[in-house]
Amino acid sequence: MELTQRLVSSEAPTWNISPAQDGNPVLAADSVSAYYPLSKERALDNVTFQLLPGELVALIGPNGAGKSTLFNILSGVIRKFSGTLTIGGTSLLQQRKSNFIAYVPQEGQIDWDYPILVRDVVTLGLYGQVRGERWQRLFGLSDYSKDHRHLAEKALQAVDMESLADRDIKALSGGQKKRVFLARALAQNPRLLLLDEPLAGVDQRSEDLIMNVLTKMTAAGVTVFMASHDIAGAKHYANRVLLLNKRIVKMGSPQEVITKDALGRVFGRSLHFF
Repeated sequence: MELTQRLVSSEAPTWNISPAQDGNPVLAADSVSAYYPLSKERALDNVTFQLLPGELVALIGPNGAGKSTLFNILSGVIRKFSGTLTIGGTSLLQQRKSNFIAYVPQEGQIDWDYPILVRDVVTLGLYGQVRGERWQRLFGLSDYSKDHRHLAEKALQAVDMESLADRDIKALSGGQKKRVFLARALAQNPRLLLLDEPLAGVDQRSEDLIMNVLTKMTAAGVTVFMASHDIAGAKHYANRVLLLNKRIVKMGSPQEVITKDALGRVFGRSLHFF
């Protein structure tokens, strides 16, 4: 059964993914480094870590720590980096094509001036799947089948946005936009979900709904990698925390990483998080 069907069902999710059965890492990064554009300054410096099936890992660090750079590498926006990335046991390029990875970027990275309906935002997230089914490289919304549109509707239902499916995306609140792009990711049935500050600027209802969906996704075997400034919140919802400041400062359980000593080394003595 598709992940989106599980998320709108009253049943506990039981969708299985193959990596969860053998315990192999969903993502393995080995000595990944990258530079800022037109600069000799490193945005990431020899970053090595693994993500396991069905866990939620919070990515925490100050502005300029390399969080967005890391996500842009994983999502294919940045292609120039050193080191190796293994996703689901194969290459990063291959898994991008198979919808293994879904990415929900920061709101500021999206062009909100483009006129498009909510349902079409979600449907277009299935581009990779449709391209794999059809020979042509270019196609329009008319090329998406009824099954694709049904999957998009189920994803909107999972985030409680189906009633606004025919509204222009520009007309939504910040929290509603975040839920739409989460639905777009859900429709892809990813095994690795990347979220860059998904809770920033959202209302409490949207925050609760987003976290509820993410909890169900990890229970279904999806790995969630989420950048956040909500350090206190990460203590409650994250299985592990990766503390990044161009290099990995520390990675482990929230109790191991979210300490005054570790956070003080990254954010400074003025940080208050308790």
